[in-house]
Amino acid sequence: MIGAILVNYAKTIFTGVMPDAWLFALGAMFVLVTVFLPKGVAGLFGYLKRRKREDQTTDPDHQHTSKEASA
Repeated sequence: MIGAILVNYAKTIFTGVMPDAWLFALGAMFVLVTVFLPKGVAGLFGYLKRRKREDQTTDPDHQHTSKEASA
């Protein structure tokens, strides 16, 4: 759903900016999304969420040593 909204918005922008070549821009966008976002825009949000969670768990300020946990 998010991707469909973005595609329609991009079509509106591309037809205004380059009316003769908007199909090429739209095709390039589809190729780029397919290559770099195979799970779509929603998959990107999930990836960023997981990465943020992993960064928080590996952050030394957020880790407790076994000595601190037993105290």
